[in-house]
Amino acid sequence: MTHDEFSEKKGGAFTNELSLVHRLILDAHPAIYRTVKYGYPFYCMKKNLFYLDVQKDRPLLALVYAYKMTDVIELLDFTGRTQIGHYFIDNLNDKKLAEVGLLIDTAVQFDLGRKR
Repeated sequence: MTHDEFSEKKGGAFTNELSLVHRLILDAHPAIYRTVKYGYPFYCMKKNLFYLDVQKDRPLLALVYAYKMTDVIELLDFTGRTQIGHYFIDNLNDKKLAEVGLLIDTAVQFDLGRKR
């Protein structure tokens, strides 16, 4: 499933937000690649970093190892989860785009510091 197919199927009114965050993730580091796992677009380097989804009519960026990223943990919603944090990407403005950038950079640096 391509990003466009996912965006059309799940994104609906949120195609622009999903596409923008998709591009920001891929541009964050040359080693990031996109794959499909469990029916969701996952972005990986050494391990899974992120996935995109739309839940309860809200698009989101999910950080897979978010519980270990204490610098950004307060930006994330862990409702019903212990390890994966969600950041809702609807109503993107300059502040939210800066936070998305911070989340992406934090996850990339976390993954780069991991041992394989």
